[in-house]
Amino acid sequence: MKLPVRPFARIVRWLASSPIKFFVVTSLVFGFAFIILVPPFQIPDEFTHFTRSYEVSELKTGHGQYQKKLYVKGSELPKSILLTYNKTWLHHKQGTPDVPQAQKYSWNQTSASLNIPLNKSIVSFYNTGAVPAYVPPVYVPQAIIIKVLSLMNAPVIVMLYATRLVGLLIWISLAVLALRVMPPTKRRLALASVLLLPMFIAQASVSTDPLLTGTTVLYLVFITNMLINKEVLTKKKLILLTVLLLIMVMAKPVYIAFGILLFATRTRQSALKGFIIKTLGIATPFILYCLWSALTKDHGGPLYIDAIASSHADPSMQVGYLVPNIFNFFEPFVNTLLLGWGDGIYVSVIGDFGKLDTPLPLFFIALGYTLTLIAVFVGVDEKEDERDARAFCARKSSILFALLTSLIFIVGVYLAMYVYSTPPHERVVTGVQGRYLLPLLPLLTLFVAKSWVTMRETAYDLIMTSLPLILLVVSTIVIFLRFYVLYP
Repeated sequence: MKLPVRPFARIVRWLASSPIKFFVVTSLVFGFAFIILVPPFQIPDEFTHFTRSYEVSELKTGHGQYQKKLYVKGSELPKSILLTYNKTWLHHKQGTPDVPQAQKYSWNQTSASLNIPLNKSIVSFYNTGAVPAYVPPVYVPQAIIIKVLSLMNAPVIVMLYATRLVGLLIWISLAVLALRVMPPTKRRLALASVLLLPMFIAQASVSTDPLLTGTTVLYLVFITNMLINKEVLTKKKLILLTVLLLIMVMAKPVYIAFGILLFATRTRQSALKGFIIKTLGIATPFILYCLWSALTKDHGGPLYIDAIASSHADPSMQVGYLVPNIFNFFEPFVNTLLLGWGDGIYVSVIGDFGKLDTPLPLFFIALGYTLTLIAVFVGVDEKEDERDARAFCARKSSILFALLTSLIFIVGVYLAMYVYSTPPHERVVTGVQGRYLLPLLPLLTLFVAKSWVTMRETAYDLIMTSLPLILLVVSTIVIFLRFYVLYP
């Protein structure tokens, strides 16, 4: 006997039947709320990404100079950027250079910064090389909007919010393209729901992250469709996937790990030729990135001077510690994964806003992981989903490649942070943030067969539509309380 359809059930049914509309509307509403509510430069690394974007808008590559006995790389940019940063800065407690410790923000600070003229004639040196290994092309979208606004002599604060909005639109566009490429099954709803986790929306406005994450999702969807439909890796598809991988590697070299997924696809050539073709598809982005770095000497430069001083990191000493015996990394890696010190990393995968001092309550973190687990492992009793599950079961190697990719990616992230932000010989890895691991969520959602557990379609639709909304509503409240009500 069917239950009568109530208005709430109709809403849930509509949301579940239109995952793309659900994603777009929700992303726009809460993305815009995050853009407005999070104070200027309170998103991690936003100041450095913004100055880097401005540098690219002026077609500058930067030059080196010594500051406090450290050789840094950067450019002379308008001093009004620094004045705007100081005007909107949240004062921190002594000994915590990057975390403002629940200082309250006032809208008067934003309105006051509107009165700071751009004045490109008065410049100051900015350490734009503090963004490690990010090459200029990945900043092009933000650089274009900055250039347009600079020609209009707009204040820096207007440029900042404009780059946030551009980032959000880039993220939504790439994610929608990925969702449209997917076949219209429950898998599309699962991906849309995962991409609505609070940290995806929070990072959607941060410089390179929208382009990087959106391109990664698109890359994963293309390969997933090839596996489901048992398509071969043609020359055109290889070029497309190589270009997407190139964008990812240009933003963050550790993303080369996702190239391993190419080996899950099939080719018309023999096994040896197919292996060579796939290897070239992976090697090309990495070689081009190395070539770019060698020609421009744009290696990103040292990290923030203050960050080095506060964390006592020394990359050269750390490399010297690891080169004789790479297994020296094993202990801190395991300690960080398994000891309680790493709990903050797992929390911040789901929600940790501002400069890492605005986490969601643990109850809602648990809801976020519950949503992810359902998206990865749970299916519904539909013939279409069963067909997809059988296709994946027939290609169990794809799951193994996904797990191998995840392992290499995780090790790469932890190793990079151990070298660049951890004091020499430290027994835990410092500087790792959960947002670095976000790409693993859509990877597992797409590559792990969801036929392990089944549930009724109505229950599945309710969970996959309501949990993202609950998490985003709570996240908006938490951000508002943190910055404007001042809770400890």
